[in-house]
Amino acid sequence: MAQADYVVSNGTGAAVRADLNGQLAAIVTNNSGATSPATTYAYQWWADTTTNTLKLRNSANSAWIEIMQLDGTLTMEDGTAALPGLAFRDDLDTGIFRAGTNQLGISSAGVERVEFGSSEVVFNDAGNNYDFRVEGDTNANLLFVDASADAVGIGTSSPGSLLQVGTGALSSTNIAAFLGGSTTFENVTTGNNPSITFNNDTDTGILNPSANTLGINTGGNRAITIDSSQRVGIGTQSPASILHVSGSGDQTYTFQTTSSGADNRINFRNSSGTDAGGIWYMHNGNHLLFNTGGSNGEKARIDSSGRLLVGTSSAINDAHTFTRNVNNSAFVVANETASGNVYGLQVRFAQNPNNTTSNFIECYGNTSTALKFQVYSNGGIANFSANNSNLSDRNAKKDISPAADTWNCIKEWEIVNYRYKDQPDDADLNLGVIAQQVAESCPEVITVFQEAKEATEDQPAQEERLGVKEQQMYWMAIKALQEAQIRIETLEAKVAALESV
Repeated sequence: MAQADYVVSNGTGAAVRADLNGQLAAIVTNNSGATSPATTYAYQWWADTTTNTLKLRNSANSAWIEIMQLDGTLTMEDGTAALPGLAFRDDLDTGIFRAGTNQLGISSAGVERVEFGSSEVVFNDAGNNYDFRVEGDTNANLLFVDASADAVGIGTSSPGSLLQVGTGALSSTNIAAFLGGSTTFENVTTGNNPSITFNNDTDTGILNPSANTLGINTGGNRAITIDSSQRVGIGTQSPASILHVSGSGDQTYTFQTTSSGADNRINFRNSSGTDAGGIWYMHNGNHLLFNTGGSNGEKARIDSSGRLLVGTSSAINDAHTFTRNVNNSAFVVANETASGNVYGLQVRFAQNPNNTTSNFIECYGNTSTALKFQVYSNGGIANFSANNSNLSDRNAKKDISPAADTWNCIKEWEIVNYRYKDQPDDADLNLGVIAQQVAESCPEVITVFQEAKEATEDQPAQEERLGVKEQQMYWMAIKALQEAQIRIETLEAKVAALESV
């Protein structure tokens, strides 16, 4: 590496010779060095060993121009579209320039025509009136982009629409030429002959069977029809609704998700596009849900055990529900109040012969284990229990005391025959009591089934409906029978005493 000031000073022969050798060394090494030569001249070379580039001093001797890398790589100025970094001697506004980072531009007449970026190639990025044409072997306008018309022509240099194939309107001739030679296209086609087909499958394609109707054929038969009312028919050419699916024999409609844990959903929306209800199948747990009143308004479900749950997502008192046998089932209806209390009715049907009870109707109170009443049968007469009243074990009871006499109470009951008002006139007579008459002597066995309400704008008047606690009356009758037995035995003793006199 050597640099010099290119001035030979007077001196002895040896000194002059050494000075000349220094000047020559600077010349042959292109003034190589880590810093710029102290003395510079216009058009002087400098091999910059710091940046590893070969530079040339400009004509004004005011700056260095980078020519190339010292490893042989040729570099140039970035330039612009108007003054490309690489231009032509007689056409300096036409050439190649660096448009930006990782961008290569080609310009002509000072205007960018093509830009090669890191992710795309753009023609006419500046949006000028600059056409683009691809010439084929025999067709000068195989592909033509008319910039002024914003149109693309195939086989034409004057497209009259966004896309035009050939010199005229779309026809079987130019479409066939465009798509390979065997495709046909007609404006209207009747029957099952598609207008647009495939080279090796001419009976499968798209057709226009009638005005404002689109058909899709497969194998020569109509598979899908979209009519002028935008109704879609699958398997039918005359859809009667927005979606009409038709087929012969048993039909299976399959909804499948390819995502693990995802659900299949059929949603119903109102005119505002809001989900109003739907039917969901939850693969995680295998539950079928029925929603109303919103996308998440679950009102009923069929769970993985085949139980129908209404108003709840889990069976009431599930620990006592028969689920161990595949033939067992349950029907559950529950209602949750604002306080969070759950009230429900559970009907259970057990077909397992090992169970001592086979059919249940149960009602629960404010918890899932608070059983209020139960009707069950093991194949004979049905039994009724309320508040554990069928549980007679002494260990389950407290406050035990003899019941009060019921003779004077029940002797006032009037046992009558009757028919309900909604029964036909020839229906069998029922045997029972009148609640209002029983209430006069035994109000403790009366229950109110329906409270009286005055009429409102929305609801008619509602009269009171009374019932009786039949199981309590049953025990009162047994108590009265015991009392009668005592009276009978007392009378028998007195009669026996008289007869012995």
